[in-house]
Amino acid sequence: MKRRTVWPFLFALLTGCAGHARPVIDTLPGGIVRVRNTGPTVWRDTSGWRWIPTATIDVSKESHRGKAEIVAMAWRDDGTLYVLGPSRNAIRVYGANGGLLRKLGRDRDTVARAPGAPVALSVDSFEDNDDPFGWGELVEFTPASESWQGGLIAVRSDTLAVQYRLHSPLRILGSNGNLLAEPEDLLGLAWQPLTIDSLGRLWLPSTPDSSRSAWIRVRMNGEVIDTISAPLDSSPARPGDWCAYLFVPDGVGSQCVVAPHRPLAIAIPRIDGLIIAGNTVNYRFAVLRSMRDTIRVFDAPATTFTLSDAQLDSLIILKTTSTDTAAQREWRAQAKRSDIPRTTLPWSQMALDGDGRLWVGVPDWTGKVIRLQVFTREGVLLGDVPPPSTEIFGLAAWSRDRLAVVEKEASGKQVIKTFHLQTTPPK
Repeated sequence: MKRRTVWPFLFALLTGCAGHARPVIDTLPGGIVRVRNTGPTVWRDTSGWRWIPTATIDVSKESHRGKAEIVAMAWRDDGTLYVLGPSRNAIRVYGANGGLLRKLGRDRDTVARAPGAPVALSVDSFEDNDDPFGWGELVEFTPASESWQGGLIAVRSDTLAVQYRLHSPLRILGSNGNLLAEPEDLLGLAWQPLTIDSLGRLWLPSTPDSSRSAWIRVRMNGEVIDTISAPLDSSPARPGDWCAYLFVPDGVGSQCVVAPHRPLAIAIPRIDGLIIAGNTVNYRFAVLRSMRDTIRVFDAPATTFTLSDAQLDSLIILKTTSTDTAAQREWRAQAKRSDIPRTTLPWSQMALDGDGRLWVGVPDWTGKVIRLQVFTREGVLLGDVPPPSTEIFGLAAWSRDRLAVVEKEASGKQVIKTFHLQTTPPK
């Protein structure tokens, strides 16, 4: 095994700061590079980078029903934000200051269904429309079809990839909304945002069968390249989850709550076409070409807590509180202290920005993310950053230096909050 420590003067030159922790870099058998962080390398505490608020976008005033159900968002390289759903013009493009720039899509009756025609939008419900997923159409949520959840969008240069909701076809569009391709039999599942890498490949999250999840990689002309397995369990419930089975108009439905601090494997495609993977049970990550081809691993010191009986009881109350009293009653009847690990997880969520940096959510004992840690592409820990929103790992979109997060106000209305990454200390 080869081992080297980054020379102090060289690392200071690379990071612009000296006197902080320095990573140790090893070469493992097989040529895998290992980066072991002993602490933040560029700034201590939260004295470094910050997310600065830039705009609040109220999309409800753009909806013909006065109610917004945002499905997905994506940043374009020029700093414009593409928002999917739910009005007649389904895709709305906003500027960096939050102003509406343009709309993509128009009513279905005025559009020819052929490649190159402007995208049409159906405002019919799923039940009333014999052909709800016509060629090139974006289908709107209506009261009759709001149970059809999900939605995906990605933007790269002048090309958009869009799947309006779960089980609707994938569509590839030009920046003006013209349909370029509609690959047959490609249905993505929204367990992860769409990614278009720097090689022009779309990574479509999917489930080839009931036992596994995968990415289907697609060229922007609609041609399928290959399928890569992903380490994600797509099943709706797992042993130890708390599930309430309730009667709904169409039969019996289930609502499940995942017990707190349950380990989770997460993998995300990176902008350069590699994969970043980790398991929340430990503070280690891997850079992969595929799930069987590792090229780099890195780790950092972890912070965990041992939970008392009182804290376990508090977590059960916290996670099962609901306005649905029937579901709350069933969840609490099932929940046991033994369902919750006694030791908290060192991290709970992760995201990649447009530069390929890894942002990791570090939780407190309740599972709430209280700080972010940011790593370079090479796996070097830069430092801590305060989370700008409690929903940063919810419905969000990341670019190289911008972040958009959907938050729900007390009235129930959704708004988009945007932020800019400040990488220089404030004066």
